[in-house]
Amino acid sequence: MLAGQGVAGPGLTPTPNAVRAAPATPGALPFKATLRATTHRPRATQLWHYTVRVVDLKGRPIQARARFQIVFAGPSAPPPRRLGSHTFRGSFTGTFQWPRATRGEPLVFQAVVTAKGATRRLSYSVRVR
Repeated sequence: MLAGQGVAGPGLTPTPNAVRAAPATPGALPFKATLRATTHRPRATQLWHYTVRVVDLKGRPIQARARFQIVFAGPSAPPPRRLGSHTFRGSFTGTFQWPRATRGEPLVFQAVVTAKGATRRLSYSVRVR
């Protein structure tokens, strides 16, 4: 995973908060994927916006499916909380409302992206205020 600039979705401004999936070896994946969100420090009970963008190696939007989940960090972490999945072409923008119970917990918002027969997991660290 590399941090870098992504393309802003509706209502999002470009920030260095994008997570870009990078293959372990050049050419290992037939697509590029990014996960962007408004902040790594969202407020509990307020809407938090995120965008997943998937393009082929030439930068053209492609058909993809993303499964979203919350992963709790720590020694006695429960299993991931699955949030659902979406099929889209090019990009998907969604919102999530972080529960009050997650305040201060080290969490990871994940998008497991599948396109062109390959899968890549994008992770975005979050600590709810």
